[in-house]
Amino acid sequence: MRFPRATRERIALVLSISEIDRVRALTGRDRFRGAMTSTFEMVDAVLPPQLRGSGWKPASPRNTAAGDEDSSARPELTVPSIAEPGHDDALLAELIVDGCGDDSDGMT
Repeated sequence: MRFPRATRERIALVLSISEIDRVRALTGRDRFRGAMTSTFEMVDAVLPPQLRGSGWKPASPRNTAAGDEDSSARPELTVPSIAEPGHDDALLAELIVDGCGDDSDGMT
């Protein structure tokens, strides 16, 4: 059985990585996931209930390194529609204005 080229390249890459580099990469991944989770938890804590999303969920690492990304493994973030009943239009407008008006962080 002959494996596809992308699979052979992934295998060669895994075999070329030292144990120290592997541990560093896994540690970095875990720190990143922890930081993203805590960031989304903080954001959800300050948002009113109707604007809270489902949080951050990491994508499955299966084949994403080689570009074989499975669309079903992508993180899902839910944003409520403004047309849904129960939304405070004034609050939404205030959040939009506040979010667009401050450029002090240098981000555009």
